[in-house]
Amino acid sequence: MLTIGMLMAFTFNVSAGSAAKYSQKYMLHNTVVIEDRGGQSVAPYMPHQESKVNSRPSRFPIITSSLTVGRVTAGEATEVPFQMVSRPLFIVGYDPVSIDWLKKNKSLLIEKRAMGLVVNVANRGQMQELNALVDNKVLLQPTSGTSISKNLNIKHYPFYMSNKGVMR
Repeated sequence: MLTIGMLMAFTFNVSAGSAAKYSQKYMLHNTVVIEDRGGQSVAPYMPHQESKVNSRPSRFPIITSSLTVGRVTAGEATEVPFQMVSRPLFIVGYDPVSIDWLKKNKSLLIEKRAMGLVVNVANRGQMQELNALVDNKVLLQPTSGTSISKNLNIKHYPFYMSNKGVMR
């Protein structure tokens, strides 16, 4: 709401001609706010990217030694700010447990438009198999889960988080 109010106030203080020029030059090209409900940034909980060019890892294997297959325990993910999550997030690997979990939860993941991080996967072929399991209807991103493991205090996966909480 604050952003809208500030934009409206700005528009009233500028003549129509110069506002249109400003809008074309700056606002349409630089404004990228998708949603802002206020609160804390989720940036500290997301993996750090070296650069935009390398934001999608193209090299395999992806190995996250700090995350292993297993049940997420009650002591894990206790400080997760799940109320701040605007899009459900899940973590899987290429292993029998994750494959079974994807099969069982496919409908939920598609319905909720969840984003998946694949933290342990050996090659592109395995990624294609995981994508096929969800009919290519769920975004799966191969990425190291080291930062997420540390910042969310999780050690195991599969892991699912929405604004309703953590599914154990």
